[in-house]
Amino acid sequence: MACRDRFRIINKPRQCGISTTAACEVAWEFDNVPGAQVVIISKDKDAAVNFHNYVYNILKSVRKTNKKAPALLKTNERVTTNEIGSKITSLASSKEAGRSFSATHLIFDELAFIEYAEDIWQAANATLSQTNGRVTAISTPKGRANLFARIFEERGHMGFTTFEYGWWDVPTYNPCYDDYIAAKEAGDKKKIAHWKKEAEKGTWFRQNRPKYTDLAWRQEFEGAFDANVGSVFSSRSIERVFCRNYLSEKIDETGVVTEWWTSEKKPNHSYVHGGDLGRKNDPCEFFVYDVTSYPARLVEYKHIEGGTVGWSDIQKCFRDTIDFWDSEGMHDGTGSGDSVSDELEGYSDPFYFTKTTKENMITLMQHAFDYGAVQIPKIPRVYSQHLRYIWDDKNIAQDTVMANGMAIQSFYEPSEVFTGFAEINYVGAA
Repeated sequence: MACRDRFRIINKPRQCGISTTAACEVAWEFDNVPGAQVVIISKDKDAAVNFHNYVYNILKSVRKTNKKAPALLKTNERVTTNEIGSKITSLASSKEAGRSFSATHLIFDELAFIEYAEDIWQAANATLSQTNGRVTAISTPKGRANLFARIFEERGHMGFTTFEYGWWDVPTYNPCYDDYIAAKEAGDKKKIAHWKKEAEKGTWFRQNRPKYTDLAWRQEFEGAFDANVGSVFSSRSIERVFCRNYLSEKIDETGVVTEWWTSEKKPNHSYVHGGDLGRKNDPCEFFVYDVTSYPARLVEYKHIEGGTVGWSDIQKCFRDTIDFWDSEGMHDGTGSGDSVSDELEGYSDPFYFTKTTKENMITLMQHAFDYGAVQIPKIPRVYSQHLRYIWDDKNIAQDTVMANGMAIQSFYEPSEVFTGFAEINYVGAA
């Protein structure tokens, strides 16, 4: 509450009291800021009513001891108003929720779980700019394919001031809280780790930890974004394969390629490609790897914005890419029409997506990432789509993942990874 920045976002463990703290702040603004318009958006009706009850109970408690508090004019489970023109409105998530209010303070309750969060945020931004309104977003994580995770992971955090807490930051959970906080304030990483470990000997941890799986515990109490069972690539594997961008940006003079990152072609090197050919105004993505040594290294990436060029331009661009690198590989042959695959016959093999072939391809990518079999520069579009990719990918951007998967499938063999001990026949052995 000491932070008065316009946009604040809090990654919190379950049942730690932060939602109640936010409710106290809402109640204070309601009673002390004439004309305050506080809007609370929750994942569903029950959650909206529950948060509103938090606030209303605080307001009732205040009025028992402070007779000068502004009189309440309207009170129900979703709306409360007072005599100084302040109003609290609690809404369940919907596509139009962001267009139905003009807020001075917008509260997102459990943002990671709110359906249509992106739509609400986009619509609310316009009114917030007019009111100079504030935003407070509170949640435990739920994977990466949502607005809550995107705010934390994007550079600059979309203008938000971020706060992250684990169970060890909660006094009632951590019996070593004072020592832990002292180490944290001193910036002593060794002591922080020590007191976290000591806290695991406490009653609360020993009673509650056995109730959860590892994934559930990390998500609910340690603030881990990749703890969702639907996540494909872990934080560790993402950081293992993505590195500082070593490619050079190039401008396509023909205007076909929207974004182009490339490097010098080396003689006597072997190259493979993968291409996701956009359909129905989807973007096109081309990946080229140098597979001469281990790990394979991405040497070219091309992105064509959806709906900007015709099929003939897309075919020519892909064919020119293959010719330049003299590469072998795959392209998406699903539904793109026989003419595309006919044009690329002998240069690129069509990959036909089914539920099984796609799952096998992603599993192979997952293995390649886990073992650091590829090296990829941190091109923002490529990095963010892989970071947020989940098994149920119907509603997320996935084009770069598909193109990359086809390229990796063109060369990667899991058997190449040595994980055991080779049998050695010593001289003189029986």
